[in-house]
Amino acid sequence: MKKILIIGAAVYQLPAIQRVVELGYEVYCVDYKEGQPGFEFATGYRVVDVKDKENCLKYAQELDVDGVMSWGSTLTLPTVSYIGERMNLPLYANINS
Repeated sequence: MKKILIIGAAVYQLPAIQRVVELGYEVYCVDYKEGQPGFEFATGYRVVDVKDKENCLKYAQELDVDGVMSWGSTLTLPTVSYIGERMNLPLYANINS
């Protein structure tokens, strides 16, 4: 089963987390604060500041994720890009295929 790491697990990321789960993927999240609502729907999560690129990358590598994304937040974009580049993930992937 494919694994997707979503950077952020607050209320803004809920629609993305729920949709990726509905599509049948394993969803993992990171966020800076314990108890974020997205953690409830995720397969797994780690409490890490979304701006901490290195520790977010380390988690992504441990999971061997197939994709990384965020939703509803520009703060998370540098981390998403950093992980994608370091793990040589595709710039765009259709998660329906």
